[in-house]
Amino acid sequence: MTDITSPQDDFDSSARRFAEASAALEELRGNVETLADLKAQQLETSRALEESGTALHAAVEALSPVGELGTELLAALKATVAAAGTVFDQDTIKAVRDDMTALTEEVELLRDGIRAERDEARQELAEIQAKVQALPERVRNRHGLN
Repeated sequence: MTDITSPQDDFDSSARRFAEASAALEELRGNVETLADLKAQQLETSRALEESGTALHAAVEALSPVGELGTELLAALKATVAAAGTVFDQDTIKAVRDDMTALTEEVELLRDGIRAERDEARQELAEIQAKVQALPERVRNRHGLN
């Protein structure tokens, strides 16, 4: 059998295959660029995550003593409340309240007494001022009561 293909057919076929290969290479180059962009994004994201992890670790390290101190303070507060509960039983608390109530009543009585004395002193002062004003003017001038 003899080959009856012409050189033109071989050239067209080669040109078509070259064009297909060129298109495939162009598509492959686009895919490679996309992969390169994705890798760059992945590296940037990894770097950001690593920085965030480092910052979070530093924050946890910095706050760890605060948490321990809070636990210690809570334990100390519970112990203090428990000790206060044993020292101040209900009778003691009632006695303190009764003393406070009695003291409050005494202060109120003193306050009321002082107010009454003040009001009385104001009334006496008003009466004296009225008597001074009733004096003749020459007597007030002589004694400097103007």
